[in-house]
Amino acid sequence: MLSEHLARHRPLFDGLAIRYSIEAEDITGFFDRELMTGVLNNIINNAIRYTDRQIRIIARTSDGFLVIAVEDDGKGYPEVMLTEGEASFGAVNFERGSTRLGLYFASAIARLHQQDERQGGIRLSNGGSLGRGVFEIWLP
Repeated sequence: MLSEHLARHRPLFDGLAIRYSIEAEDITGFFDRELMTGVLNNIINNAIRYTDRQIRIIARTSDGFLVIAVEDDGKGYPEVMLTEGEASFGAVNFERGSTRLGLYFASAIARLHQQDERQGGIRLSNGGSLGRGVFEIWLP
């Protein structure tokens, strides 16, 4: 599935000289494919927009969750987004051309995924293997 998503963006990667890679454990997960396609397309497009030259997609399991991460080597997430979390997603930044609606919808879609008492979510951080922005969606 991740390879399919990267293939959709390959012409843009090649045209902008962006290197990309996938690191995925041999795992399976249950999720709404259509909703996740929208989330991944949005997050990959944002990574393309903000990266310097490299994007990495990672799939792993952690604490019983399927975790899909998109990392880039751009400037990283602004501090306000890291500290305020979802409260900052509605803040429009006209200078950067950002509505943050993609993060809002990604968070809502993640929460729609539930199993027993567990609910999906998203996490933003700076660091990761590329040292900058890391978006993660956690699905039970």
